[in-house]
Amino acid sequence: MRAILLTSSVLILALVLLRTLLRGHISLRLQYALWLLVAVRLLVPFELGQSAFSILSLANQARETPAVQAIETVGELSLPAQSFEDAYAQVVEEYESQGIDVGSLTGSDREALDYEAQSRMAGPTLSQLLSTVGRWVYLAGVLVVAAWFLAANARFRRMLRRRAEAASVPGCPLPVFVVEGLPSPCLFGLLHPAIYLTPSCLQNPVRLRHVLAHELTHHRHKDTWWSLIRCACLCLYWFDPLVWWAAVLSRRDCELACDEGAIRRLGEEERLSYGRTLVDLVAVGASATGLLQTATTMQSGKRSLRERVRLIAQRPKMLAATAVCLALALVLAVGCTFTGAQKSLRERLNTLPEET
Repeated sequence: MRAILLTSSVLILALVLLRTLLRGHISLRLQYALWLLVAVRLLVPFELGQSAFSILSLANQARETPAVQAIETVGELSLPAQSFEDAYAQVVEEYESQGIDVGSLTGSDREALDYEAQSRMAGPTLSQLLSTVGRWVYLAGVLVVAAWFLAANARFRRMLRRRAEAASVPGCPLPVFVVEGLPSPCLFGLLHPAIYLTPSCLQNPVRLRHVLAHELTHHRHKDTWWSLIRCACLCLYWFDPLVWWAAVLSRRDCELACDEGAIRRLGEEERLSYGRTLVDLVAVGASATGLLQTATTMQSGKRSLRERVRLIAQRPKMLAATAVCLALALVLAVGCTFTGAQKSLRERLNTLPEET
């Protein structure tokens, strides 16, 4: 897991940098698709060969520095399992049970007795203790976040089933329901998806058309399933703030990609009116519980909402030069994070067959 954490952290930072530099200059759906690389790195433990440019190779070189070696040495220190007096008493008892007179021991025999007592004092090393405790803490965290995920979705589903009323929307390929008290329209359901609307959506035909285009785009992009993958990453890497940051940004890019697809579905002439609908309907405010829901709710932070409106007005287009730069950057990022550490000269020599 240490290798996955290191490489995924570098990959996340690289994608955040690319997202910042190329914002408004690449397709929003492509921007969203880039997060698939992070999901693969986190969930699929494989390597594309070995490379001297791998982050793991650089990490191995860093481990050879005096500072890192000093830190690792601290981890090898043993914690005392018992006092010297107790360990000494155990050794003396064993010697006497074998008919050895401890009082008559001198020189090297006495040193051997003392050495044996000191050896029995040693307990687990700091590294071993942290590994054991850390394993149980990690598993507890996975169970807590997984339970949080299940509870959040079950509670949301119960609320929808209790309040939802069927709505007649001719021409819509998915079931449509109206829900009193729903913060924003959403698409919910993995195997049997349905669109859930706020009552205000049915009061305005233009608004209804925009919302349906938005949620049907989510359905076409399979975003409820991508949300499930994002939640799986959060459950397994609940302790990594970079994974949570990536989840926030990927969810934001999911909505940006959906806006782009909805406008393509509606037509360019409705771009500005779609933006006004977005401002009217998006519920401002995001939470960790929202990240753990598979519903494509239109909740958004103020900053995210401003970004969505700005990009709707900006109409991002990707130039050929931008595509080439992005491709080169992705090849470099994948090459550094999806490859294993190159074996050192000593390791390669050890694998050579012995002469007969």
